[in-house]
Amino acid sequence: MTLYVMLGMWIDGWGMELSETAVVTDSGVECLTNFDRSDRMID
Repeated sequence: MTLYVMLGMWIDGWGMELSETAVVTDSGVECLTNFDRSDRMID
């Protein structure tokens, strides 16, 4: 099964969004999104 999860939070004047595509199998989960997951702050 393939899942697409999109989480977001928006407040007056700004917002953030996180999305992830994953495959769930009997043996576990594999993330399909190829993205550096280190912390980032954008001004």
